[in-house]
Amino acid sequence: MLLFIFALVSPPLALMIYGLIGSDSDAFAVTKLLGILVTNHKFVTRGIFLLAFIISLFCLRKVLKRTSSRVIKGSLIIALALSVLIVSNSIIKGMGLTKSLSVLVYSGLPVFIIWLSTIGSKNYRKMFYVFITINIIFASSVLWIPFLEPLNGRIYQSLSYIANSADGDINYSLPSSETKKEGAISHYAQYHNPNALGFYACVAIIGGLALVLKGEKSNISKLFGIVLCILGIFSWLNSLTRGPALAVFISYLLWSFVPAQNESLKSKRFIRRIVITILITLPIMVTISGMFKYLFVSSDNISVISRLEGYRNGYEAMMSYPLFGVGADWEWPPNGSNPHFLPLSFAAQNGILSGILILILVFVFGFYSIAHAFSSWQRSIISPFNGALGIGLILVVLSIAFTNNITVIVLFGMCLAEAYIRIFNHATNRNKVTNKRLQDISK
Repeated sequence: MLLFIFALVSPPLALMIYGLIGSDSDAFAVTKLLGILVTNHKFVTRGIFLLAFIISLFCLRKVLKRTSSRVIKGSLIIALALSVLIVSNSIIKGMGLTKSLSVLVYSGLPVFIIWLSTIGSKNYRKMFYVFITINIIFASSVLWIPFLEPLNGRIYQSLSYIANSADGDINYSLPSSETKKEGAISHYAQYHNPNALGFYACVAIIGGLALVLKGEKSNISKLFGIVLCILGIFSWLNSLTRGPALAVFISYLLWSFVPAQNESLKSKRFIRRIVITILITLPIMVTISGMFKYLFVSSDNISVISRLEGYRNGYEAMMSYPLFGVGADWEWPPNGSNPHFLPLSFAAQNGILSGILILILVFVFGFYSIAHAFSSWQRSIISPFNGALGIGLILVVLSIAFTNNITVIVLFGMCLAEAYIRIFNHATNRNKVTNKRLQDISK
């Protein structure tokens, strides 16, 4: 009953609880264990999630009034249109309302809509960090502490013959060109696969780096950022997910190339900062060159081969069923190789229109938001911290969408919405700022 009250009073808070104890991807092992211990656990948690989604729909008019950002408004409209398209398409295919709503949940769109409804609220900007921190501490604990072995997602996957029943030793070393992600190092923590652990780990690193490099000058804030980075790096070393790790590195480089306010691209101060960044980065790159050989894989790598096969299967499905797609229950040949590229996956399952819409929502708006963040950051319209965090989150989301679809529904939708809010939140308070400036001038 308390959880249903949370859903009524605060849909975003109910979403966080769902992400911690109810999501089949974000809390895989937790849901499996609670499903054994608690009667109707899945029914209750999904009911809370859907109730939170419905409540957030009634808040959309208020959200649209709060912001003048075209990206925020456009992304909400696209997310709603996609939601209607997916549910109606699933019902047409004979899945029934309950199964159709379940397909919608796994699309990540309700998460995006719920979290976007927090725009204008400073409290939920802190709660985003709370959610990431709880997850990464929990993940590290499951990896470190033998007592938490029942919360290891790999155990439950082994029951379906998807994974071996036990992980290898905990890894503390950087990968090299000889390292195989599919080997003993590949851990799950509480998630359903190593990619989910790597996704959470890299978001924690991005959040920590943003606090340390671009956050407030508070020692507590920077110490908290360092702890997030350490836990994130440790978790990533035990997942070895490539795409998000590259996104973290690119984010760091991009943050260094943003000039400060009133600082031209040709100024001595800016050029000196870029030179220093390169001088610091090059030795690091040389030191971890083996890691970069691991990240940039060859075409004969098993991950590359499976994804190419998935792209081919997705393209064939999309061209065979261009209007309505093959549906969520489609069995992908061979050996279940599905398209790992998010727009292609949407297009294959729900028709070409849905693929175009998700392409705009994630990729077009994503790249536009990065460019907007650079411009707003340089002109001090948004803070360096919000700009850095927004750019980093979008790059990690894009890396996942390009190579692993969504991976974990709560984190994916939450990160995309949080990034757009961080970058475009200034548009929410623009009228207030303008009125305050006019009042100051009149005085």
